[in-house]
Amino acid sequence: MIFKNLILHNILLPHGSRAFSSCHKSTDNHINLNCIRSYESMLIYKKQILTENKEKCGIYLITNTLNGKCYVGSSKNLGRRLYCYYLPNTMKHVLLRSRMLIYSSILKYKLTPFKLNIIEYCDPSILHQRETDFIKKLNPEYNILRVGNSLIGFKHSEISKIKMRMAKLGSIHSLESRALIRESALNRKRARHTEQTRLKIRYALLGRKLSETTIAKLKAKLKDRVWNKHSLETREKMSQAKLGSKLNEETRTKISIGRKNNPIGTEVLVNNIKTGESLQYKTISDAAKSIGVSPITIKNYLMSGKLLKSSYYILGEKKERTKKIVKPPKKLAFIPIVVTNTNTGEKIEYSSINAASKVLNTNGHKIKKHILSGKYLDNVYLIEYK
Repeated sequence: MIFKNLILHNILLPHGSRAFSSCHKSTDNHINLNCIRSYESMLIYKKQILTENKEKCGIYLITNTLNGKCYVGSSKNLGRRLYCYYLPNTMKHVLLRSRMLIYSSILKYKLTPFKLNIIEYCDPSILHQRETDFIKKLNPEYNILRVGNSLIGFKHSEISKIKMRMAKLGSIHSLESRALIRESALNRKRARHTEQTRLKIRYALLGRKLSETTIAKLKAKLKDRVWNKHSLETREKMSQAKLGSKLNEETRTKISIGRKNNPIGTEVLVNNIKTGESLQYKTISDAAKSIGVSPITIKNYLMSGKLLKSSYYILGEKKERTKKIVKPPKKLAFIPIVVTNTNTGEKIEYSSINAASKVLNTNGHKIKKHILSGKYLDNVYLIEYK
């Protein structure tokens, strides 16, 4: 019966020889292995292949004798895995949704020119590692993936990417999925930047200026933004949550220091250069209401010393200080100033702001701000006009 099949497939073997063996050393150009079993034709010896490898775990090699290309595979049940190569409809169905070169080749050439080698039987725990080793050693042409039981090295085609994207469009996570995603995100440990990394990021961003296009986009985005306000119910809940809460001593100290260094709450003098009128206000808020601007605007002009609405000079003084408020001269940079070191009590007179800035290692604009606001430079130096 076997001899009859060999004649039908135009394969003639010498008398006394067989088409499969229990030990075989391959002589192909790209392999040199001592295999456990070898079958010269997968089509002719289908029964032996499926019977002898039933429920055995191991690694196999399929070679196309027409072009010398091969495929390395593995399975915990070789009988079941090898049976798939005898099912053309199944292979066609697989090719509709994925790419397998060995399936395409078998469907093209049929099974007659393909021979099978069982490289080795092994324990399931090392199966995929051994498969990867043989793939690296043999470099089989039909293997798309280079790691056993892994998608490492696989790349989707552009058509596949488009199909996957279209399949996901409009999909919405279920409530259960959302809850799982939220729980995972809450429990995730986010890596924090080291001090060295923070310094690198800081220096990389120093001096960066936004382009005019970016500034325009940001302004347009803020202009069209709808600011959501808390509902009355939410406000009530927030109020109830804060009732009875007391600030600890450390927080109180920080707030106290912040208020001392904050010019809001400062007595201000508003000089109208057009009318020559000078008005004194107890707080920045009172001055803001009188001029028709926000308290933040008054604060900014108080710190910068610029002219508000081309009419008003805003001058301020800390409540705890007794220095009189005076209208600044026109050329502030060339007026003598006095710098007092509050730690030592030493007073040094400088001919101008520029001269003081060189000694104090700062810029003239910063010194000018401290003079107008009454703040202490570096929490040490009190700077005043002479």
